Amino acid sequence: MYFFLFLAHFNHINANSFTFAQSLNKFNPTRILTIQPDNKFSTIFTTSIVLSCWAYQNDNMLKRSIQKPSGANYELAENIFEKFGNGNYVFPALLTLNITGRVFDSSKAKDLSELAIKSSMLSCSIALLSKCTIGRARPYANLGSKANNDYNFDSKFHSFPSGHTTLAFTIAAAFSEIYCDKKWVQVLAYLTATGVGLSRVYTNKHWVSDICAGASLGILSVKLVKYNF
Repeated sequence: MYFFLFLAHFNHINANSFTFAQSLNKFNPTRILTIQPDNKFSTIFTTSIVLSCWAYQNDNMLKRSIQKPSGANYELAENIFEKFGNGNYVFPALLTLNITGRVFDSSKAKDLSELAIKSSMLSCSIALLSKCTIGRARPYANLGSKANNDYNFDSKFHSFPSGHTTLAFTIAAAFSEIYCDKKWVQVLAYLTATGVGLSRVYTNKHWVSDICAGASLGILSVKLVKYNF
């Protein structure tokens, strides 16, 4: 989905591309937490934080509501959305996009792929560290939404935050930054990322608060990378 979103605008060339070397020169360790929030970022990020806190208190009820619908169509949708948050599919697509941008000299393709890759490396690293450190039990462990086992490497205790959702919202936020003048691209990207998160709850892999936290992490990571690297 994200790859096709770019292809829809492949002919719109942006002259402000950046290389990996340039991004290193741009990095300043004294302002690693520098961001330049705008109204859209502030609204989405704040909403995701508030929802995460609220969802943590209502995870059981929310999980039952999301899992209530059933049928072949829901299972098909889950299988489709899962791939948009799966690194085995997303990272090859981003690398392909980057190579395509270099071959056809499309700065927008390079900007998008580089921002997405760097941001994903940051967000996914933090997500993985959090999973192992916090050790929240996944729903299918049947231990309840408040159960956790700190510093655990068992996947059963890697619920918080949702890695699929973190990656999906990182890519969506990257699209939103590069296509800031294309509202439909931003809406479609965030709707896709939301679908990824809901699919993880539907399959009993995560709590709703896990996906809200993953969304916050993904969005924030893009801002940090954009203004610091």
